Amino acid sequence: MIEAKFQRVGSDRFFSFNLVDKLLCLDDDMELSALKSTADIKKLVTAEIPVDVEAKGKQSFQTKLHARFIAFGNGSPRALYDKSDGFARRF
Repeated sequence: MIEAKFQRVGSDRFFSFNLVDKLLCLDDDMELSALKSTADIKKLVTAEIPVDVEAKGKQSFQTKLHARFIAFGNGSPRALYDKSDGFARRF
């Protein structure tokens, strides 16, 4: 398990490296600001294709991430630009 902020998935390119060999990512106080990018979240939730993960100062590699998210907050995540039903359906 890892404890981290859900908002970092789309904004921090090194965040996905923290999810390697983890089954759960817990966010105990999710921010309610809208997400600028939802592509990385869609890839992680679907978990069907390998994603690029990169650590600082190391070569990136592809792997399948199996981590699931549990996020607690006073509302559900929103997308700033993605208005499709696909984003909402994944939650």
